[in-house]
Amino acid sequence: MNPLVKKMNVENSFVQFVFDNTDHNVKTLDGKETCHCLGGIASYTPEWSISYEGIPVKLKKMPTTQSLVSKHVIPEVPYGTFNGKALESIKFVSTDQLCLGKALLLPVSYSAYLWTKFFGISQIPTWKGFMEVLSTVVPYSMSEIVCLPFINRPPSNLTTISTSLHYAARETRMSNRKTCFVTYDQPLYAKALAIVQERQSEELKNVVVRLGGFHILISFLGSIGYIMAGSGIEDLWALVEMCKTFEKHIETLEKNGPTSKLWIQYFKSIIIALQFIEAERLGNWQLHLQSVKNMLPYFHAAGHYQYAKYGQIYLQSMANLELIMDPVEYDEFTKEGYFTIRRSDKAWAGVWSDMSIETTLNRFFGTDLTHGRGVDPSVVTRYLIAMPSALKIMECLENYCDVVSSNSEQHVDLFKNRMTKDDKGIRSFLFWLQERKPFENRTSLLSLSTGIIGGPTTNCHMAVEMGLKGMTTMIDKDADKVPFSKVFKVKTLAAAKDGMHIGDDFVSVDTFLLIQRISAFFHGNEKLTRKALSFVTVSYKFI
Repeated sequence: MNPLVKKMNVENSFVQFVFDNTDHNVKTLDGKETCHCLGGIASYTPEWSISYEGIPVKLKKMPTTQSLVSKHVIPEVPYGTFNGKALESIKFVSTDQLCLGKALLLPVSYSAYLWTKFFGISQIPTWKGFMEVLSTVVPYSMSEIVCLPFINRPPSNLTTISTSLHYAARETRMSNRKTCFVTYDQPLYAKALAIVQERQSEELKNVVVRLGGFHILISFLGSIGYIMAGSGIEDLWALVEMCKTFEKHIETLEKNGPTSKLWIQYFKSIIIALQFIEAERLGNWQLHLQSVKNMLPYFHAAGHYQYAKYGQIYLQSMANLELIMDPVEYDEFTKEGYFTIRRSDKAWAGVWSDMSIETTLNRFFGTDLTHGRGVDPSVVTRYLIAMPSALKIMECLENYCDVVSSNSEQHVDLFKNRMTKDDKGIRSFLFWLQERKPFENRTSLLSLSTGIIGGPTTNCHMAVEMGLKGMTTMIDKDADKVPFSKVFKVKTLAAAKDGMHIGDDFVSVDTFLLIQRISAFFHGNEKLTRKALSFVTVSYKFI
């Protein structure tokens, strides 16, 4: 069958492109004989604006590789050497100068959800199910995903990225759109941004490069994990598989010492992550930008310097979109929520563009290319050309067999057994926290799990303040020359786990050996052993 003869009418549809590395035949530790290529998808919104003409034609014989390549392969657009000064035209500004508004610390919907859980109201779903119920009346548009031809070159190659940018720009013009949106993950985003900024080609003048939100969230959660390392959060999660008044209460709790401030900081960071998810789910552009802005200090404090740098570049670029875009297209992209991709017929179903390629193209094609002793260029070409059509066939087969989980009319978090399981998990969390009292007035930074006491250099509870200081050093500097210092990277309780502070010195301590020697020295004398373990000159408070 040759389904590629079908003509797709996409005129006046909003389109955005996503590219990601797609490796095939991954079978060796050194990566040899692996087929490295760049895969891509196009998302057309709304779905009903797409129409097809023609029918698949049955082929009588297999076409030659040359004929396939001539018709169905993206032509390469060569690119020279990387220009290290391509980003010098971008200057960092204070994020306070960007007109983004301010997200509430705890929106009404969030506080209402916490209120129901605090008072133990039964049959309340988890946050995701709760938000889906609240958003049933929100207007939305679904998207159509189309798999693009693969670019059979290493994804990080500049020619590969240049080819994808020019292809996206060309397809956007065919849809009668003025602005072309292309999304990459961070490593490819950095190179694509440099290519667009350099603008060797006039075709790329209206191209806007976006940083994948799914990967932003992963890096942000990694930053939270680093900052909270050693605090006891690992043991808490191991247990399970009103706004203005609330803000004043938060401020009061933060004054109860560094331990309390650390856990309030953790709470705030989780709210940022949830708002970032909400923004994508419901297509709230303003909340998306506010969330990215609030993430930046955490990237600095955790040492995620690439996202600290390119996250702010992305934020500044997106904040100024209105100045460079057609007003109608800008309203569609922001106010109508076309920046998100929604494949399910629900309001609470939008996903990040880089996540959509993971759940469509890469979900099927991360497997072996062949089962033989190797591949030749002819096999690779035929395989990659067939993949866009194979994706649609696989999706149709899933729908026919009713094996796609997204077909369920009810969110998984709304099922009774799921709500019962979640309530049990919440009770376990509450018991753990009530036993350890994170908001008790303490003068030192304490791990709720191990009893480790942070030393004078442990400052993970000041992550936001340290991150903001790091951001201040970037203001008015060129993007290609901005320095990053470890001075603003916080030291966590995990770093204090294996040592103790004696004056200004930090000495390594083997806690098991320490307890063993104390027990042996006092020969089981309970009174003297308790007295020895009560000293807090070390990082551990044993009793």
